[in-house]
Order: sequence, then C-alpha cells, then structure tokens
Amino acid sequence: MELAEERLEERVLYEGRVLKFCLNTVKLPDGNVVEREHILHLDTVAVLALDDQDNCILVEQYRRGIGKVMIEIPAGTLDDEQDRTILDGARREFEEETGYTADSWTYMGTIYPAAGLSDEIQHLYLARDIKQNSHQKLDDDEFINVKKLPLQEVRRLIATGEITDCAALCALMVAQEQGRL
Repeated sequence: MELAEERLEERVLYEGRVLKFCLNTVKLPDGNVVEREHILHLDTVAVLALDDQDNCILVEQYRRGIGKVMIEIPAGTLDDEQDRTILDGARREFEEETGYTADSWTYMGTIYPAAGLSDEIQHLYLARDIKQNSHQKLDDDEFINVKKLPLQEVRRLIATGEITDCAALCALMVAQEQGRL
C-alpha cells in the first residue's frame, strides 16, 4: 500500500522566530482529503559530551511545554547567521549552554524528535576531550544549570525515568550501538 500523503495546500497560521504553525490539506492514500496540523521548525543539534573519566555534561532547565525542569544533553537551534556548518552550531550551542569546549567531535546521525507534529531534524554529536574554558553565554530568556554526572549515573537516571529527554536517550543509544562508549 502506498502510504505517502499528497499535500494539496499549506496555510501558515502563525510564524515565530523558530516555529511556523501550519494547517495542511492533504489527500490520503485512499483518496480522502483531510486537514493536518504541522509545525515547521529550524534544525537543531544535540551534544552527548563526555570527559576522559566518562562523566557526562548535562543541562537542567525548565520546559514550559511540560511545566517542569528536565535534565537534558546540551542542545539548541541552528542559526543561519552564525553557523556555517552543523558542527559550528553544535560547538556554539555546547559552549553557550555549558561553558565547555571539546577538541574531538563525532557526528552520530539524525533523529526526528516529533515526526508526527514537526519537520524538525536534530543532529547528534559525541563530544570528547572536553574542557571548561569559559562561562555560559545564555540568551536573556535562558536559565540553565550545568550538571556533570558519571555515565553510569546517567544510565541509572534514564532507567528510573528521571531523565526523559529524547535527545539524551537517542544519543546514548546511538553512541552505544556505534561502539563509541
């Protein structure tokens, strides 16, 4: 069975600095026509950063969408004005959120954090040979605590449901399956 839907029309209902909310009219594989809501989102990066003793650099921040503080790996939106490459964006976001830099960067692939709702592509990196070189360079509306936890503790927090960040779970699994841990 052909599964792809044919987009007949797309209307932008709202456009912000990072997101566009759209209403799409689509033709289903069976010929029926329905409306689908969709979010257009800038591409993002997420960084699984480990020091030479396998401590993981994490960030803790409040997430309005779920109304609670989350423990996450550093991540952020790519900026066309600042980032010539995806790696540039990963380096920038990692340093801005944590004050750390890394000498070794490995691209691990992409994930789609909310494919049912959004076109967001998140690029995953593994950062090694990290060092704290500066202070955080947060946006005016960002409030982030940096945490440094042993990788085994991160795995325990994932297993107990205390870390539920999609990027953290995926990056850890991909790194493990690629033999990088």
